[in-house]
Amino acid sequence: MKKIFSVLFVVFQFSFFAFSHDFHLSVEPLVGLKNGQVDEYVFLKKCDYSDDKLSELNWDVKNEFYLGGKIETGYKKLFADFKFTAAIPKSSGQMDDSDWLNVEKSGTEAYQYKTNYSISDNFLKYDFLFGVDLGYDFDIFKNEILKIRLRPLIAFNYEKFYFNARNGSAWYGSYSGNHYLPYESATTPTYSFSGKSVIDYIRQSYTPWFGMNSYFTFKDKIDVGLGFRISPYTYVESIDIHYLNNGEDGSAYLDATPGYFKTIKCSAEASYRINSRNSINFSANWVCMNILRGDDYEQTYKSYKKTKKFDPAKTKNSTVDGGAAEHYFDFSLSYKFKIF
Repeated sequence: MKKIFSVLFVVFQFSFFAFSHDFHLSVEPLVGLKNGQVDEYVFLKKCDYSDDKLSELNWDVKNEFYLGGKIETGYKKLFADFKFTAAIPKSSGQMDDSDWLNVEKSGTEAYQYKTNYSISDNFLKYDFLFGVDLGYDFDIFKNEILKIRLRPLIAFNYEKFYFNARNGSAWYGSYSGNHYLPYESATTPTYSFSGKSVIDYIRQSYTPWFGMNSYFTFKDKIDVGLGFRISPYTYVESIDIHYLNNGEDGSAYLDATPGYFKTIKCSAEASYRINSRNSINFSANWVCMNILRGDDYEQTYKSYKKTKKFDPAKTKNSTVDGGAAEHYFDFSLSYKFKIF
């Protein structure tokens, strides 16, 4: 019996050594900074003019600090990398809300200007992101000084964030004849909001990717990487709550906005390998999601608060579409430890 256990133990040791030699595992805590802008839109379904935009809200993403980590796994040349980040709640610039109300009226070609404008303080309540990359890593060139490798990949990101607009002032152009005057005609604010939550904006996005990363390794110490990926289909769901509409009832809107080949990501990386197990890494990303357009649903906030749901049959808006877009730069610094 002892001989059997001894043989099994030797087999186990050999199998583990062989497997661990081919299997790779690293952990990578990170800290990052994100800056950019999130946009939401309202479009008329039927419009007499070339520009059918009725409303646009711009939310600053300003100095958003986040913490997170990566787990990088691989077997031989195959890899599966996982990433999670969570932002630190803080003030985040401002929120601008603009309307072009004359677009709703026929015969107002000469009055297609901004009629309403408001500005509020923007606060980030949370921003979570989860991502996974799957792909294959292969060398295309190698000598004593330089190694070049490519990593074709497929990936998926899920992100959810929550903005809250508070306080602020609004300038609304008054109605004159058959049109609204420009917002600049209201030389003083039409309304001021102090100590109030004006609008909440909650967005979750589902983004699959196809892409390619390339890496240049110099003397097995310094890595420089460049990457590009594009999303074949992006789906974004946004909830917009206007607390000051409809008196005390408020308004709640849901925008379901899909889009094909609307989102791209460009990346650059640099790392310094301290030794075989430890390295310091820096990465920079630019993400751009062009305007997505889809169905809009509307009900009072009072009714939404009871169920936290929108009934498509009862709440779908027949006159407008919703829209979503965003762009941002993202920088992160990380420390990677290779377990095996």
